[in-house]
Amino acid sequence: MIPKKLGVRVTGESLNRKYRLGAKHALYHKDSTFYERLAAFPGVLCDDRGYVRYETREQFEQDSRLRIGRKVNVPRSISRHPRYQTFPQ
Repeated sequence: MIPKKLGVRVTGESLNRKYRLGAKHALYHKDSTFYERLAAFPGVLCDDRGYVRYETREQFEQDSRLRIGRKVNVPRSISRHPRYQTFPQ
């Protein structure tokens, strides 16, 4: 779990740097259910404990667990995705 510090904003980019995920675009949502669309790849969708990585736009757009429109909805949370990986301790 990411410790919350007063005044520190958690972003996908800060998690990408901290955990060296190597993504060109990283997005974060605290409830892990609602994201912007990934625009560069590899990309990651993150929550407080981990992430799902997408190597290509096709892999992202064809993921049946995502509801992609103008925004991306993850009905049951990204943490329930079979490719979900937790951040290293």
